[in-house]
Amino acid sequence: MTVLVTGGTGFVGREIIKKLHEKGYKLRLLVRNADSAWQLQRRYNAELVEGDINKPETLAPAVKGVNAIIHLVGILFESSSSSTFQKVHAEGTMHLANAAKAAGVRRFVLMSAAGTRPNANSTYHQSKYAAECTIGTPDFDFTIFRPSVIYGPNDQSINRLAGNLRFPWDMINVYAYPNPSGGEVMVQPIHVEEVATCFVESLGNAEANGKIYTLCGPKPVRARDIIGAVATAMGKKYEFEDLPILTVVRSVLWAFVAAIPLAIVLFSTNSMLNEFWPVLLLMCLVWAVLLFIAVRWRSYIFYNVPVNINILHAARDAINPILPYSLQLGEQAKLLQEDNIGDPEPASKAFGIQPKPFGPEVLGYLAR
Repeated sequence: MTVLVTGGTGFVGREIIKKLHEKGYKLRLLVRNADSAWQLQRRYNAELVEGDINKPETLAPAVKGVNAIIHLVGILFESSSSSTFQKVHAEGTMHLANAAKAAGVRRFVLMSAAGTRPNANSTYHQSKYAAECTIGTPDFDFTIFRPSVIYGPNDQSINRLAGNLRFPWDMINVYAYPNPSGGEVMVQPIHVEEVATCFVESLGNAEANGKIYTLCGPKPVRARDIIGAVATAMGKKYEFEDLPILTVVRSVLWAFVAAIPLAIVLFSTNSMLNEFWPVLLLMCLVWAVLLFIAVRWRSYIFYNVPVNINILHAARDAINPILPYSLQLGEQAKLLQEDNIGDPEPASKAFGIQPKPFGPEVLGYLAR
């Protein structure tokens, strides 16, 4: 059985390709540049076909002779006029679906997203829903997966957050982050291996045809608890505050620790050093005390920066028309306004997975 995978070079795609290979499927990958996938080609004996879902004329060779399609292509940020949610998710899926119908391919498995629904708040979810409608027709034996936050080695979400807790924040242990919902939005992170298992097992599961599954962990967790789990997995103490009192105190403390040595250098190079040596000695003593306090006070302080979502949206609408895509304010604020949760039971029963509860114990890869 030959399976075409789009988006196979991504974080989730690589895990799915690995499991498809283990199951004995013949692999074909649609890639825009074959050089980007040569490792996958060699490791999994995959056939590479160059093409682009937004260039319909390039898709016929990719879909010819395949038995199923796993469509994973997606973006989280709009980076150019040719890489928007509408073009990539909605129009790209439509082009691929049309090519599949022309080639007689009926089995179609789609990566969507938790929260996708009619009349969604965000353009991201609207475009995902348009993609679902494209393949959710009698023309296909379709299965649609709507995952929540996906984590695992090489992920782009948890690892990015962990990166924010390293230098320079690792030196001062203060991390202020904007959050329109105060960190109270609920999500249900799921491990990439569990997501990949569902995709692969769905190919041979006739009962999965025509179904939509939410892929998520067993219990919802608050967005702020994800930050706490990341800090714990990295071996760091932390505390949250809703008023930036400790945040300001810690910031001022480290500002003095950094500034006093500069002042000492200025005094040392001044001709009045002999006259003001008691002041210099006092500055050294104060610096040593402040440094001792700063080093001993080694717990992260997480401060939720309050954001007025209406003001943020107004600013986006006013500024975006004059900015290049790479600098525009995106849809992420809208995604942070609503919960990203679901029922894990249908997918667990259908594909035999037991999603792991999210916590520091499943984030061991961060320590590495």
